[in-house]
Amino acid sequence: EMCIRDSAYTKAKSVGRRHGNKNDNVDFVERAEFRLLLCYIYDFFEMWIAFDEIDTSDDRRVTPVEFKKAVPTIEKWGVKINDADAAFKEIDTNGGGYVLFIEFCEWAFDKHMDVGGDANIE
Repeated sequence: EMCIRDSAYTKAKSVGRRHGNKNDNVDFVERAEFRLLLCYIYDFFEMWIAFDEIDTSDDRRVTPVEFKKAVPTIEKWGVKINDADAAFKEIDTNGGGYVLFIEFCEWAFDKHMDVGGDANIE
């Protein structure tokens, strides 16, 4: 599974390319991408805190049962879920029956989830 650093690096490079970074070097972050990298490290770390709160079994994947229990918390973070089963299937893009961290991040970023800097704050 990708770590936070790798996820942030990939996202920063991707956004840098879309915004016209002409010196795209895969081996390191260009000056224009550095700020993006820092922002994405923060964002992915914030999502890791949220994901870890949902993953009560600490096995680095979320089961349907864990997800259903977390719906009230996810809604506090600004994402309304009308059908937990349908939302789980939407997030589980590889169809493995579990939500992995990177799947959760893609979904949470798409939904503009805001855990407020600390998933444990009520």
